[in-house]
Amino acid sequence: MDTFNQDEPICRCSGTTSEQIVSLIHQGIQDLDSISRNTGACSGCGGCEFDVEQLIANSIG
Repeated sequence: MDTFNQDEPICRCSGTTSEQIVSLIHQGIQDLDSISRNTGACSGCGGCEFDVEQLIANSIG
């Protein structure tokens, strides 16, 4: 399992951190599209999509 620094942006385009994503997951927002709509992650260059998907899988699974 990869670990992410909670304070560093997981998405450099939007500045979204893994802590923000984990918070959304704990609120029941657990799919990539919804997380993207709420944070802006994965809506720019797309370079963070794999990391965000991995973070979702690690947090709910």
